[in-house]
Amino acid sequence: DGKARYLPCEGMPVGLFEQPHFAEKTLLLPERFVLTFFSDGILEVVEAQGVIAREQLLLQRLQTAPDSIDAVVDALALNELVEAPDDIAVLLISR
Repeated sequence: DGKARYLPCEGMPVGLFEQPHFAEKTLLLPERFVLTFFSDGILEVVEAQGVIAREQLLLQRLQTAPDSIDAVVDALALNELVEAPDDIAVLLISR
């Protein structure tokens, strides 16, 4: 529907716990969609104060539903970074 939004679920960080518990969720996707996943390092480079404001800025910049890694890099100005305090991983799944 042309809007970026977070998936309505919660969970534990991957790789931090020896015995993590993860819940399975099902999501019906529209004919055309883009799922964009980030590691937490993305929150270190988004220029806003506080986690909530950073998350909102991510949503705002991804409203155009970039459907390639290059488009995500451009939307978030990641190519302008000289240095990042944490790694940034991005995964796109689209149809």
